Amino acid sequence: MLDSNDVFLFDTGFEIFVWIGQRASQAERNAGIGQAQNYLKTSGRPVYLPISKIQEKSQIPTFEALFD
Repeated sequence: MLDSNDVFLFDTGFEIFVWIGQRASQAERNAGIGQAQNYLKTSGRPVYLPISKIQEKSQIPTFEALFD
């Protein structure tokens, strides 16, 4: 479902996940957290929401449950 060549942001309503594909470029990897912070600022979402970085193949159960 997710493309290993990219980085994706997921807003669960309570947390922002930055998912990093194994083949994402270094520039995309480096920009992920900054993009999530910018998303919070520009979307009107609370800027205090936690941001978690998830590496492909190292997903945690909380993240995987979003796709059930």
